[in-house]
Amino acid sequence: MTPFKLSYAIDRDTVNITLGREISRETRFPELDLNKVKRVVLDFDKTQVINSGGVRNWVMWATDLEKINSEIQIILKNVRFVLVKQESLITGFFPKRSSVVSMYVPFACDGCGQTLNKKVDLGRPARADELQKQFASALGEINCPKCGHKMELDALEEQLTRLIGSYARHVS
Repeated sequence: MTPFKLSYAIDRDTVNITLGREISRETRFPELDLNKVKRVVLDFDKTQVINSGGVRNWVMWATDLEKINSEIQIILKNVRFVLVKQESLITGFFPKRSSVVSMYVPFACDGCGQTLNKKVDLGRPARADELQKQFASALGEINCPKCGHKMELDALEEQLTRLIGSYARHVS
């Protein structure tokens, strides 16, 4: 496994954080001065793996985000399904005031076994009922790029809609 890499940039009142490929027990999250920050954008586009030690480190760091600044808005971008699975198992995996704005949804083809992750942009943080409508329409019908058969959702739809519903209400 490649070592965890994290990059961040501060743009006025926003901290943009891009997480690396793997979150493990060796992962050390940075200590950031968030006192004057209004929002933190966490981009999980590169994140593919999180192990039990990584879950522990992540939850501790994510919990601290809200403790440091109780007014901060946390935006989750490009959430990978590996994180959705953790969120469905672990209470508090994502900070309470998080908002999901985009996520990857796994699909599989029964015809040839091909898999793919479709990115679903949910737009700006919104109410849960709005996001669930956007999510349902964004999924649509997907045909396998390899054999042309209709692909099926390769996840429990309840996990996905729960994530959207839970993390839509914290919009300011």
